[in-house]
Amino acid sequence: MVDRNLRHIVSFVREVSLEEAKAELPLHPIIQVFQEAVYSSPDLRIFASAMLTEVPGKPPYINDPTGTQQVRDFDHLLRLFNYTMHKAAPQWNIDEYHPTATPSGYAFFLNKTINVHMKKILDYWEIEAHKVIEEDTNLNPNHWYSFEELFGRSRENGEHWGFKSWDDFFTRNFIYYDKLRPVYAPDDDSWVVSACESKPFALQTNVKAYDTFWLKGQPYSVYEMLDNEEEAEQFVKGAIYQAFLSATSYHRWHSPVNGTIKKVKLINGAMFSDPTITGFMKPDGPDPVAPDRAQGYITNVATRALIFIEAPGLVGLMCVVEVGMADASTCEVTVDQGDTVSKGQEIGMFHHGGSTHCLLFREGVNLTWEVGHRPMEDASHDHSHGYHRGSSFHEFQETRHGGVYGNGYGRGAVW
Repeated sequence: MVDRNLRHIVSFVREVSLEEAKAELPLHPIIQVFQEAVYSSPDLRIFASAMLTEVPGKPPYINDPTGTQQVRDFDHLLRLFNYTMHKAAPQWNIDEYHPTATPSGYAFFLNKTINVHMKKILDYWEIEAHKVIEEDTNLNPNHWYSFEELFGRSRENGEHWGFKSWDDFFTRNFIYYDKLRPVYAPDDDSWVVSACESKPFALQTNVKAYDTFWLKGQPYSVYEMLDNEEEAEQFVKGAIYQAFLSATSYHRWHSPVNGTIKKVKLINGAMFSDPTITGFMKPDGPDPVAPDRAQGYITNVATRALIFIEAPGLVGLMCVVEVGMADASTCEVTVDQGDTVSKGQEIGMFHHGGSTHCLLFREGVNLTWEVGHRPMEDASHDHSHGYHRGSSFHEFQETRHGGVYGNGYGRGAVW
């Protein structure tokens, strides 16, 4: 993702671009099949070529966000994919930043065939992790937990602290979850806790059955978000809360309520689709953080998991929608229909990267937010990169799954 670690990504992509030219690696069979699929389809071949030539041939678009020469050829893009699969931790949407911002790129990355092949590439990729992240998992300002205290791993576990792959590291879990992320009011069903460690993105009320989610404001379209499931009708005119998980967040999901799992559904969607409103049609050019600012849009088109939970009391049926952004296209659900879950219980996880999620509530369920923790109601409002700013341990207000729509220590929504 293009985020506060951009300087590291710039260095990474520049290195990949230079090393790919020297490596002369043979194309992996997965890349070969992808290439053949595109060139055997006239419409895909047109889009693949046009999405690169539609990028303006003038500054600042001659160069990509890393300052290196913009990719102008589909075969070159495939070679970068190929090199990344073999050698390095991928920042896929950096290579695709300008192509996805064009009209042809919009059509190309929404195509089902393309997404089948992109999924094969992402499923193949696995790389050992060698970087430890502690900062974004510590909440208590009075005590700094070491990585070993948080996750039960140390250098004594061997190379890369015993993690077998980047994803093994990415999906690491806390060894003392109850201590590190205490759940607020576990037996009080009038409180709903946060499902993920996340930064508030939007709150929309009186949502429609169908809406123009691809246009400015990105209004939620309930039936399309829920893949036309029969339960969708219950959430029309209700409320939807959305929050973003950065790449350094804890990426396991936890039930926001006590209740029973009524239904689980996995939806394979588009992986690198951005709306045209964040592309070259903008007067000032494409949005450098399009995947982040287009979160309302991707809830309707990206890979996602639907978890319907029947909660007691006024909350009743609610839905957790976990959305894989870009290369974070794998949603793993760890509960099944009929399971009884308790507030704060793990229900699944993301793999490979930063993501976003939504909580859907029925019409008539009235949310009362803690003062200072109410997300903005318009997702198009540009405030701190689309996030609701608040007092917190980090730069942006974080909602931790040990808290409730707040900073992680017993803040929340009352019903």
